[in-house]
Amino acid sequence: MFYGTHEGVFMCASIPQALHRAGMPAILDVEYSAATFAMAEASLDATMFKGIRRLGPGEAITFSMDGAAISRTRIWHPDTQVQRAPSPERVFEIVEKAVTAALRRSRGLAATQLSAGRDSGLITTMAARHEPHLVAFTAAPSRGFFDSGLPHFLQDESELAGTVARWCGARHHVVRTVDDSSSFMETVRRFHATSARSVLNVRNVFWWDGIGRAASATGASILLTGSIGNLTVSAGGVNALGDVRREEGLGRWWPLAQKLALLPDVDWKTVANQSFPVLFPARVRRGLRKLARRPDRFSPGRNLFRQDFQERVAAIRAEKGRYDQRFYHEERAQALEVVDLEERTLAAHYGLSVRDPTADLRVAKLFLGMPAIDLVSEKGGRPLFDRCFGPLFPPEWHDERRRGLQSADWMEQFRPNDLLETLEEIETSNLARELIDLPYAQQLLQRWVSVPTTPAEQLLYSGSLLEALAFGLFVKDHF
Repeated sequence: MFYGTHEGVFMCASIPQALHRAGMPAILDVEYSAATFAMAEASLDATMFKGIRRLGPGEAITFSMDGAAISRTRIWHPDTQVQRAPSPERVFEIVEKAVTAALRRSRGLAATQLSAGRDSGLITTMAARHEPHLVAFTAAPSRGFFDSGLPHFLQDESELAGTVARWCGARHHVVRTVDDSSSFMETVRRFHATSARSVLNVRNVFWWDGIGRAASATGASILLTGSIGNLTVSAGGVNALGDVRREEGLGRWWPLAQKLALLPDVDWKTVANQSFPVLFPARVRRGLRKLARRPDRFSPGRNLFRQDFQERVAAIRAEKGRYDQRFYHEERAQALEVVDLEERTLAAHYGLSVRDPTADLRVAKLFLGMPAIDLVSEKGGRPLFDRCFGPLFPPEWHDERRRGLQSADWMEQFRPNDLLETLEEIETSNLARELIDLPYAQQLLQRWVSVPTTPAEQLLYSGSLLEALAFGLFVKDHF
């Protein structure tokens, strides 16, 4: 729910745009917008609409008669107390209860979003145990697509996802959206019509939109995802090394760190960075990230904002860096407090209720209480997930070691001429011109890289450029 006060009148609505139609002035919250692009949101309370606040799940607010907020209460905060790990059977039982609860509905079919990954595969295989007519949807690039510029990823997840669907008895539907006639403006505006902010994960909007349209056409009323699973059911890996050192001591940590550092996708820089998250100052941590070849999207020139707005984003990012040094456990707990599923807004356009059992309160409490030693193995991977849920997956799935790449064909989905039309639309907004470096965006579009060959190019085009255009369109349409 969204709420606000104007001229002494308290208003509330299910979407922020309705409050503007009811008389609240349309003003961009520049500070919140800068915090959003610095990835430094402290809560889901604020929105890009100044004066309009959000009441999140599990929250209550009390107002006085004059409409001024008196108190705001949150019913649940993630528990940071580590408990003894329950048996695999008990873990399975709790997650299955969350899945069956998410399947409740009064009409229509149940559908899932299925990739080749752990989380969506778990939700699909569990849902299929209770839904004989379950439909699983997988977004995939055009047939024959093979070159995303990132060859170490699985470019097309549909074949492996289909294997999982057949294994559990779900009907599988592959959505290939590259030939869709929808333009960038049309698709993004569908998202923005009910959203409290501009879309951030822009490269996925065509795939989300395609799955939403296909699921609705089959008669589905609910769509289950596993978007938050990396914070709960599939948490772990090298990220948990710092927690192992803290909880178990150097004696358990050191042999494990040595063996992990020898794995092909891990090195000592990564091990050190994850093992001592609080010991190193933010500047040292950024240096380690660079040595580990992790690109920093917030370095100078990495975004397309005008100087004043870019400096504000950088300042918030630097401020965040002073306290953004947490152990893996606390990092997950904080992320679960502010989680926001963007795909929910887009799917609502097609009459779908998007639900994520991996974000269920029972599941979050369970996995936040797991000892770190159960989340990491000297062989890599996710040992707890494999112990509890491994039998749900076919042998072919276990044999595939590559990660799937979402929207691998984004450079085909987003056509330069289409984006230039969007840019022309954005240029009619005085506020958008003040915030976004539109001439730079035009230069990038004129030298469009069809197959980015470096991580920096990937971030610049599929991240910074597309995010700036979506933000510009949001500003133009709403303010």
